[in-house]
Amino acid sequence: MRALPPLPRARLELLSALLELGLSVPEACTRTWNDLDRERRFVVGYKQRYVTLGARAVGAVERLERLKPGRRPFERRLGWNADTAGGWLKRVKTDD
Repeated sequence: MRALPPLPRARLELLSALLELGLSVPEACTRTWNDLDRERRFVVGYKQRYVTLGARAVGAVERLERLKPGRRPFERRLGWNADTAGGWLKRVKTDD
């Protein structure tokens, strides 16, 4: 399997980090840039649930910002629907 380009890899890293924090795939996929607060290190999940960002999630957001300087790393959402994200995650799990 070929390696992912930097931008999709950073997006997948953020998705994976959000899942490790306890967000479901649909919940992580529907998070917007405004749901992330890097300064206070949290993400707002469903039903206004606040989840503290770990170092891995903060690092993934920073990588996205470096890859797309001057723009938010994802315009509205992470960019995947839940089915697509699930497929990516299965693919990554299979590759390990």
